[in-house]
Amino acid sequence: LFGPRLADLEVVPAPKGGPATVRVLEGSTAFPDAGIHSGGIDVTGTQTDATHLRSDNDWLVYNLEAAETSIASVIEQAQMGRFSRFILKNGTVDMNDALYGIFRTFTDISLDIAPTPNGKAVEGSFSADYGGTVMRGILERVIDKNNEARLKVSLNNFDLGSFVPNINDTDSMAGIVGASAVSLDIGFDAQTHKIRDGDFHIDMTGTDLRVGDDYFPIASNIIEVHWLPKDGTFNMAESSINLGVTTAKMSGVFKLGLDDLYGPTVAISMTMRDVRIQPADLADSEQPFDTISFKGWSAPLYGAVGIDQAIMSKPNGARIESKGRIDMLRKGMGFDMAIAGSNISADDIKRLWPYFLASDARDWFVTSVTAGTIESANMKFAFPAGTLGIKGDDKPIPQNGVFIEMVADGVKVKPFDTLAPIEVQGKTRLQMHDSELTLAADGGLIPTDNGNISVANAALVMSPGNGLGENIVEVSGDMSSGIPALTSIIKRVQPDLLKSKDMPVDLEALNGSLNVRLVSSITLDDKFATKAIDYTVNGNVADLGSTAPIQGHMFSDGQLSFM
Repeated sequence: LFGPRLADLEVVPAPKGGPATVRVLEGSTAFPDAGIHSGGIDVTGTQTDATHLRSDNDWLVYNLEAAETSIASVIEQAQMGRFSRFILKNGTVDMNDALYGIFRTFTDISLDIAPTPNGKAVEGSFSADYGGTVMRGILERVIDKNNEARLKVSLNNFDLGSFVPNINDTDSMAGIVGASAVSLDIGFDAQTHKIRDGDFHIDMTGTDLRVGDDYFPIASNIIEVHWLPKDGTFNMAESSINLGVTTAKMSGVFKLGLDDLYGPTVAISMTMRDVRIQPADLADSEQPFDTISFKGWSAPLYGAVGIDQAIMSKPNGARIESKGRIDMLRKGMGFDMAIAGSNISADDIKRLWPYFLASDARDWFVTSVTAGTIESANMKFAFPAGTLGIKGDDKPIPQNGVFIEMVADGVKVKPFDTLAPIEVQGKTRLQMHDSELTLAADGGLIPTDNGNISVANAALVMSPGNGLGENIVEVSGDMSSGIPALTSIIKRVQPDLLKSKDMPVDLEALNGSLNVRLVSSITLDDKFATKAIDYTVNGNVADLGSTAPIQGHMFSDGQLSFM
């Protein structure tokens, strides 16, 4: 938070002529104390030009200007005849990052740096082992035709965690792991050594996005980023990025700043186009998202990402807008989001639904909902950090954690593999408040080989039960069907029922029109298995008759009522 601390060095000769020991002591410049709390950062003590809170941009400027001054002094020292080459071997550096609580160790450090034969430039190479990854690089400092000093550095097999300590916190939900390649071209005033501009080239190919215990390979072209150190702005040119089999073209602007209350921040404005979201359990998308725009911020010290505005759109009119905040902390993930959408297809929802959130419900939706378009949707979610269940980690919904209102059209649901999809006629309406769910449809049509089954006034209401983890599901609706069509469904869903000895007659020998009104109350346990069921059925059969002899008799034009 305060940047590099000024220090005193003390060289202690070995008593028997061995290697000397260099002691690094905190200098006479005292630093304030910083207390980090949920409400912000409290700083006690005097802050000066050398001892004040710094943004990540200030930190980067401070260190690069120090490197420029040190490397430039190599020429000066060589011209004074003090040395012609500097070599360091087998070095070790331990870094205790008190801010993020991470201890980093660099071993087998080597550095070989010297002025060029003409004495106008400096060249060098270096390497270091970080957690088993051997990072190697070369550097060059030259004076260009504009009399500007340029520091050029190329890094191969670069572990991002060595530079950004919290990029793969093992206690967090997500992170980036693996080695990348990075090159820097930084401009300085040759006399004052003050930084002017910078260009970064980053190749993320070879890294992985970690989500829990799952890894998704990242591949990119060379990402070009232009840096304006004066105002902390990084401009990223459009780049192609693959995440697993999901692809996109991405560009953006990032501005590093400092908030008096929450410390280092990043303002973000990004645009993505031709976005193909490709989960492993879905086929290729017929139409990618045309554009995704994002405006927001990040407070890395607090693991928070703010979404001021995010818009996803397709040429066919599909549109999703959202705003809110996401927290990714060691105690768990949480978010506070408001989402609105229109003209969203069932396929879009399957692709946007993260596979690790409510995975059982997502699996059912992917398998069972085969078509449909959400005409309008308004959703609000409020899950404090640590209250969100991830991949089977069942946790109760916090109070006022979920609110959803949705209207869909053209919905098709396939409840069983052996059945054709049920075509919902008219609108499907869904309301959800925490654990209470209401689902209603104008009507539905179930096609069979022997005619259609019509469903009207269908409704489902689910609410918490009396026992721990219990849910009460109330189902109601009107059904009309020919008996042969109903028999066809039974043969596909429960074929053994028609062969049961308890069946008094052969249903396949009956004909007629069936009209039924059903009201059912089902109690489910915490695993959604049925504990109890109560129901009432009222209806009638018109034109009841037989198509084959039943116990030696044929009949027709029968009427039957039941309840």
